[in-house]
Amino acid sequence: MFIELDLTKTDIVPEGTYTAIVADAEVKTAKAGSNYISWRFFIPELAQSVFHNTSYLIPRMVKEVVVATGIRFDENGFDLTDCLNKQVMVTVAVKDDPNFGLQNNVVKITKA
Repeated sequence: MFIELDLTKTDIVPEGTYTAIVADAEVKTAKAGSNYISWRFFIPELAQSVFHNTSYLIPRMVKEVVVATGIRFDENGFDLTDCLNKQVMVTVAVKDDPNFGLQNNVVKITKA
């Protein structure tokens, strides 16, 4: 059986700060029942994506991404789809997870 799957872009993104595009953002529910936003940032320079989750329980994490995109928000919230295709700067670290090996970790998101 042939598996159609591109395995050429599976490398770890090197540590550094990159210009990225908010390629996807989706609200999900954790096993514990709390909501979070799962973000995918595409780095054109590397043709690779990094992923980042922001919990509703820690609003400052959500705000960091929203402010970086430059979209409008107020005390009532914001429209998540407005964040899509916005350019931001992502700072990526590499961590060595004992269970999964080398993993990327988005540690900072700022305006491009």
